[in-house]
Amino acid sequence: MFDLNQLLASHQTARFNTDQAASPIERQTNQDMVDFYAERISRFREERGIPAYQWA
Repeated sequence: MFDLNQLLASHQTARFNTDQAASPIERQTNQDMVDFYAERISRFREERGIPAYQWA
């Protein structure tokens, strides 16, 4: 199971891969991973009562 930092890092990596994809199919595959990790991050935060942003 990933912790929040691992999920955020994987999401960011998928975003970089999407931006650098060589083909539309590769871009879509990477975008699917971006969406997947975004959903997991949202679920992780929701289950633990962590707000999306905490401003100090």
